[in-house]
Parts: sequence; C-alpha cells; structure tokens
Amino acid sequence: MSVYFKEEVGPEAIIETNLIDQLVKDTRSNIGQWTYRPDITTEAELWNNLREKLNAMNKDVLKGKPLSDYEFSQVQQQLQFSSPFDAASWLQGENGIAHVYVQPDDPSAKTISLIVFVARDIAGGSSSYEIINQYISNKTGNGINSADRRFDVTLLINGLPMIHIELKTQNHTYMDAYTQIKKYTREGHFHGLFSCVQMFVVSNGSTTRYFAPAAATDLNGKFLTRWSNEDNQPVEDLQSFAEQVLSIPMGHKMVAHFSVLDYAHRRLLLMRPYQIHALEAVYESAIARQSGFVWHTTGSGKTITAYKVCQRLLWIPSVDHTVYIVDRRDLDDQAKDTFASYSRFENFTVEGTDNTTELITALANKKRTAIVTTAQKLGHLIDVYAKKYHGKDPKHLQGLRLEMIVDECHRSISAEQMSYIKTFFPHADWFGFTGTPIFDENKKDVKGQLPDTTEKQFGPVLSTYNIQDALRDGSVLDFQTDYQHPFDDVYLNDAVAQATGKSTHEIETWDPAKKEEELPSAYYDTNEHMDNVINYILNRCSQKLGFQRGTGRTFEAILTAGNISRAIAYYKRFKEILKKPDAMKTRIKQLAPDGFPKIALTYSAADQNQDGDTPKAEELYTAIDDYNEMFGTTYEHDQKGISAYNSDLSERLSRKKNKYENRAEQLDIVIVARRLLTGFDAPVLSTLFVDRPVMSAAELIQSFSRTNRTYDAKDKPHGQIVTFQSPVSFQRGVDEAIKLYAKGGESVALAPEWLPAKQRLQQAVAKLKSIAPNWDTVTPEQSTTTEQTEFAKAFQAFAKAYQDAKFYAEYDADQIKKSLNIDDKFFTEYNANYQNVINHLKKKAVDPDDGEDVQQLVEMDYELSLYKSDIIDYSYIMRLIASYSEQAGNLSEKQRDKHAEEIIDSINKFSANNPQVADILSDLWGKVKAGQLQSGDLMDEFNHELGSKLNTVLDDFSSKWMVNEDRLDYMARHYNSKAPIEEQPGFTEVKDTFDWKKYEETLEKKEKFPFKYTKQFKQDLDKTLREDVEPLMDI
Repeated sequence: MSVYFKEEVGPEAIIETNLIDQLVKDTRSNIGQWTYRPDITTEAELWNNLREKLNAMNKDVLKGKPLSDYEFSQVQQQLQFSSPFDAASWLQGENGIAHVYVQPDDPSAKTISLIVFVARDIAGGSSSYEIINQYISNKTGNGINSADRRFDVTLLINGLPMIHIELKTQNHTYMDAYTQIKKYTREGHFHGLFSCVQMFVVSNGSTTRYFAPAAATDLNGKFLTRWSNEDNQPVEDLQSFAEQVLSIPMGHKMVAHFSVLDYAHRRLLLMRPYQIHALEAVYESAIARQSGFVWHTTGSGKTITAYKVCQRLLWIPSVDHTVYIVDRRDLDDQAKDTFASYSRFENFTVEGTDNTTELITALANKKRTAIVTTAQKLGHLIDVYAKKYHGKDPKHLQGLRLEMIVDECHRSISAEQMSYIKTFFPHADWFGFTGTPIFDENKKDVKGQLPDTTEKQFGPVLSTYNIQDALRDGSVLDFQTDYQHPFDDVYLNDAVAQATGKSTHEIETWDPAKKEEELPSAYYDTNEHMDNVINYILNRCSQKLGFQRGTGRTFEAILTAGNISRAIAYYKRFKEILKKPDAMKTRIKQLAPDGFPKIALTYSAADQNQDGDTPKAEELYTAIDDYNEMFGTTYEHDQKGISAYNSDLSERLSRKKNKYENRAEQLDIVIVARRLLTGFDAPVLSTLFVDRPVMSAAELIQSFSRTNRTYDAKDKPHGQIVTFQSPVSFQRGVDEAIKLYAKGGESVALAPEWLPAKQRLQQAVAKLKSIAPNWDTVTPEQSTTTEQTEFAKAFQAFAKAYQDAKFYAEYDADQIKKSLNIDDKFFTEYNANYQNVINHLKKKAVDPDDGEDVQQLVEMDYELSLYKSDIIDYSYIMRLIASYSEQAGNLSEKQRDKHAEEIIDSINKFSANNPQVADILSDLWGKVKAGQLQSGDLMDEFNHELGSKLNTVLDDFSSKWMVNEDRLDYMARHYNSKAPIEEQPGFTEVKDTFDWKKYEETLEKKEKFPFKYTKQFKQDLDKTLREDVEPLMDI
C-alpha cells in the first residue's frame, strides 16, 4: 500500500509513487524540494489551497485579514482562462509579477492588488512548491466532457497548477499518455485553476517528453520534446528527467524563464533543451564579460534563443541595451516583428530602427531596451555621428555597455566592420549565432591580421548543436538530394572541347568536375535547358510537393536561379509554357491542387550588383501585377510597393497564419535569385530547385536548410533538393559541406540515393516474405510473441522503405511492384494483419526479458500511423472554418466563395470516413457562414454537439436494451475497436444490468429461446459502439 493512494496500487501507481518520492526529497542533496499535499484531490480543495497562499503572500496588503468569500469569488472569476496563451500572458504580469485585483467588501475602499506569482522569485521569498496526485477533474456539462477524469501528478507553484504529468507503465508507450492529455484537453478538463498549466510531461518511466499546452486542434504528437544535457546527450528515463528538469530551481525556471509567448500566432512555446543551455551559457559568459558564439544548426530555432538572450542579458544591471544585428533590411523588419510578437506581454521593449537618427535615439534612450538593426546601420551611425558632432560624444553613446547579438554571424558582419564598430563601442560584448560557422577549412580571405574564422572573430563556441545532434532529436530533417544530369557524357565532352580548344579525346580523360568547371554558363541559359527544368518541376515532383495530401495541404518550393536576370527569364518561361495545354501530364492535372502552379518572382537589393546583376524594377512590377490579380492585393509600382509585396510574399510562403490554410491564398513555387535562401522559415516548404553554379559550404547548408523544417513525417520525411547544373561538383560540394557541419555525422545528414533506397526496399520485402510467406502466416492466435515481434519489425521496415521510395524521381510504381512481385492487395492484407499483431502486442503484459523490444515496436507503430492514407481530419476543417470566420470581412465575394467551396469540399471528403462528425462540422459551418458563431466559440460548440450526439446514441441504446446508462457511458469512453466485445472494459458490468425479461416485454414477437436475446444484445452493443460511438470518440 502506498502513502499516495487510498487503494492497492498497480504498476502505474508505483511509477507515480517513485516520482513523488524523488521530487519531495531531492536524491542529490537530500534536501526537501516539493511538498506533497495528499489533501488536495478536488476542485474545492485546490481553490482553498490557493486562498491560503494568497492570504499568506499578501498579509500586508490585506492587513492581516483573510479574503472573504465575496473577495475570493472575484479571484476565482479572474483565474478562469480560455486558453493556455491567455494564462501565460497573465502570468507574465507587470515586471514578471502576476496579480489579481479585488474590490474589498467595503464598497468605499479602493481596489487592491494581490500578488499571485513572481517569475524571478525562485526557491525563496513568496514562492511555494507542492505536488498533488489523483486529482479528480469533474465533468463540466452534458457534452463530450460529461465524465470525471482522474489526473496523475501535478506540480503547483504558489497554489497554481503549472506542470502536469501523465504517466503510463512500460507496457504502454509514452504516446498513450500524450493521447490521454489531448483527449482531456478536447473534453475541456483543464478548466478552472487547471487552465493555468504551462507545461505537460508524458512518460512511461523509460521514455519521457515535454510540450506546451495548446488547443486540442493544435496539439501535435510529432512535436514532443526530449530533454538532453549540455553535451546534447538524450535524457529519456523519468528519474533523470525529474532530476534535471522538474527539481527546484529548474522546474520553476522551465515555466517562468524558458517559455515564449508568440502573440502573432497566439501560442505558448517552450524552449528546447539546447536553446536553454545556450541561453544559460551566454548569460554566464556576459556576466564574466567574455564574448563567444553559439553554433546551432540552421532550422533549429535560433531566433527564439536569440530573443531570450536579448531579454535575459538585460537582467544584468550594468547592461544599457541589447542589440540584435541582422544582415539585411528584410530580415531587420522580420526580426523586429518576431521580437515584438514575443515581447508583447513582457516587460521588455523592442526598438526597430528604420534610419540612423532612430538608431541614435534608441541607443541614447535611458530606458533599457532590445534594439534590432543591421551592421550597415551601425557603421553608418558612426560616420554620421562623427561628422555631426565633430568627434565629440554629446549623447554618451561610446560609454554604453551594449550586448551585441549577431544573427548569422558567419556573414552578417565582416571582421573589418566589427573592428570598426568595436572602436566606437569599446564596452560592448559580442555574441554570434550561426548554423554554419567559418572554420580553418573554409576560412575567409581578410585584410592583414583580421580574424578569418568565427572563433577568432567572436571567441570560443559557447553552445553547440550541429546537424547530427538535430537529426538525432528529430529537430530537423535530413536532405534527399537529386543531382540531375543536364547533358550526357558525349555532349558534355564535345561542348567542353569546343569551349577550350582541346581535343575530345583529351577531354574524356579529365575529371568530371573539371569538365563541369570549364563548361560555359551559356549552355544553362538556353530555352531548351530551362524547358527541361520546368518540365521536371511540373511533371516529376507530385510526391515532393505533396499532391497526395489533398487541396490546401500541399507543399511549396523555391527555384533559385543564382542571379536576377536568370530568375526573370525563368518567370517568363514558366508563363509561356503554362499557356500550352500539354505542359502538364493528364495524371498530374488530376492530382494537382486547384490553380497549380501558382508562381511568384522575388528579388531584393541584396541580389543586385552581384554577378553583374542590375535592378530590373519593370520586370518585378509585372510579377507584382500578376500577384495582385492572383490574390486580390494592390501593391503599387514603387519601392514601398516592392517592400510590401516582398513582405506579403514571405508571409504567404511561410503559411503560418490561419488564412493561408485556404488553397485560394496559397503559393506553390517562388523563383528567386538569392532572396529567401537564408533566414527564412517555412515548414511547408519541402523542395529547393537549384539551377545555378555550386555554392560555398556555408551557402549550401544555409540554402538547403530552407527545406529541413519538420512538418509531416509521412509526406515530408526529408528536405528535397534537386540540382540542375554540375552534378559531380555539386555532389562533392554537398558531401564536403555536410562533413564540415555535421562533425563526423555526414552519413546521417543525407538520405540515401535511389539505388541504395531501392535495394533497401527489395531487402525489406524479401525479409518480410521470409518471415511471413503469406499475410496470415503469423497471427496473434497461433504465433509466439517472438514470431509476432519479428513479423512486426519486418513489416515496419517494409512500410518505411516503401514510403521513402516514393520520393525519388526514379520511382515508378508499376515497375517497382512488378520487380518485387507485389501488388496493392499485398500491402492491404499484410497491413491489416500487422494491425492485429501490433494491437495484440500492445495489450500483452510485458516480459522483462523482451519488454524493451516490444516497447520499441509499439512506439514505432505511432510513427507508422502517420502512413495512413487519411487526407482530411476534423482539426484541419475546424481551422479552415475558423480562418473563414476571422477573414470573411476582409475578403472579396470571389475570395469568400473560393474559401467556402474548399470548406464544403473538405467536409464532403471527410464524410466518406466519418459521416457523424461531418454532420457536426457541416452544422458549425452553416452557423459561421450565417454569422451566428464566431471562431473563438467553435471548439466549445463542437464539443457540445459531439457530446449531444454521443448522449443520443447511448440514450437510445440504453432505452432499447434496458441497461444502466452510467455503466454504458463508461464502456463507450473506453471502447477499443481492436478487441472483442467480451474483452471491452466495462462489458461485464453493462451485461449484468441487462434484464432480458424486461426487454422481452417491449417486443411484439417473442423468441422461443430467451438466450437469443443475450446474443442479440451483444451483437447490437458491438455494432453501436463500432459504428456510432467510435467515430465520435476517435478523432
């Protein structure tokens, strides 16, 4: 018997007990940490505990008098948040202090402010730390959340539930705990004080993850975070995780210091471990007045880390400002907007600087702020300041202590620029951020003794998180590179011979890379070459661009042409080719989303004056006109219009706002010279087409990394790269770049080429057939656990290899199936049997000898679940409807009609698999369109209608068969379609309430043999749960 449970405990409760024991007494120091509160298991007890905390924390304000019922009711009203974002914004408070406001009983008295939470008050002062478990979250109505739920472990800070932990035993995957949290969220059980939760933790003891709360439709199982230590070594088990993350002070810091509020997207973000380690390292270095740089691979979230660094360094009293330096104007604006979005609810001011005067004003301001600017503006400031004030310093700028944080420091600021700025700001510390540092292997050409590597320029590396680390954690994707050969060997030899004056015979002996180097660039500027590239993009990339995902969910691509002239030429050529009726194959037209391809052109001042480029505004104005017509925008033919156009294009391509869920608002392909190849983040960007000469190692990784954001493991398993020039030189350049920036992990950074991938598929099929010559060779009923495990492993390997093969240009479905001697029936039958086997393994009690093997299989099954063919889910449709609700007033009639058409089409497609929920979505859509329902109320109305429909089904069954409604409700909520009806939780209890005699009285025609009633009851119960209940519960 455990002191934490009132009844005999099982394996899950033992994990819970051990966790509480550990947190109550830190095993490292043997010092008490969290206080266990077994007396808090209900909502009333939770509120009473908070009331006691408020009375104790605010004795002076309350003058020793405890809060009255009337006064505390005001507190209760204020601490009911509609979203985790709203709770987090309140917790930010004023100067990091969250308050509630109370009008005393005496109506003549002034409103008083009570302190509830202090972000920086850790392990002392007013902060208190408590643990509760087995808390009962009561049902809140008659809808889908009309059942009590029992939570596992919750950590309270000052009486507020801040970290919630759900646990499973080791014969369950940690994802079962995640699914449970998502279910509780959808049911609305994180209400009242539990709406304050800022962090979720899920674990089965051996595997642990954490994530930020969100609406049920926004929770995504692919984005759970694994903790790692400062050396990037994974921390999986619950005990180690609790020691490093949940103990005090770290537990407090996780929710108070290491979270970010993104106002633009109204979401709460929790920093990843490597971001936290970098933040702490930079902070400690700044205190010691030592500069350095952070090496975090491109795509791993450096902007969030840099933002938190800018904020945290202002905690140092002697720091006047933090200055975030980017390398060009569009990133300047982007960084300013991002920082402003993050800082909206914090006591932290972000200053943009459109010109030198504004920059001088911002620096001279006595208020300590974060300033976003460029190296060019800083250099210009020095020149203007010296000229205006004749070498004097009336604004006292040169005495400022500045913390310079340099984005993409490998290129944002040259050693010469930095030396010049250092001379003017001698008291500044410098911290660089980059995903591609400059090493001795690729050092810069610099003047004299200036530093030529990132370490020489900034100082030692303070935190490292390279490509290999990120791939292991799943923070980024690897690259699948397709090096297209534009010319055959004979043509290439002849062309090079003609260009060099050498004989063809001599050219044949050259290294292939040398031939490519000697080939004149004019060979790539012909219409024939561009036509081949365009044909490839239009007709051979449906899988890369996600056509299989359905309308509104496809991916995007960038085509980089290297310079402005070629980018313009490609844009024109695309338009010409698309006028031809046969530009796209019939099959592609059938698969492609509406309006494909929607193409845009962009370039900026940064692209000009390189490789002979000159501004070509008139060509860009034509592209802007096309864009205006495509999306109903009104950007004009001037610099302001170009700037607004580029900003809108970047936002549309990043597709991070709800409005871009609609196909009518989406782009497919953007043609660039160099713009968007650095600093641009778009998870839906899957492919980079490269028709330009080989780039430097840093440029290759930077540009390729536009595609490596994680998004959908099924349809975007890799960042897709296709090159159309110098295939041998490109491959060597990529190999060297990966080797340099993966530090020994180059083999994991690139997906295999086609032949190895094809071979892996062949081997996987052979292995599967050797273990199970027929689909039903291995079954749960007739095979041992070992046999089932081997079959499941083999099928998982086959499924992944088969899915990966589809992304190669060489993949031909009919040829592959023929060569492997398989067909669609093969996959269907083996997959069906695999589902039976894996579900059987999930239910088995885990044998200590082979438990880890089975556990890994079960966790892998969650990945395989992403390989199902479902295209539309309810959350996607809900986002479409919410987007329409939010945007309808700003759309033209034509745009509204397009959006409406997409919503109706999506509901119709969803209806094929789940007509019950489709009916609800259709009803919600009707209310939104009629103006009767707003986006903020969508989820509540959805849950209400879902609950009503479920209650109707259960009421009808209960009335028909005369069974207990509560027991039937329990069975419905725990139904598992993979198990026989007799094995369903609660079946026996429901069956025991069935009285066949009473049931018979309702019938006109009686059965001769009464036992048939029981058989009919079981069949109808199974059918009702499977066909009517499961579709409402399993979404």
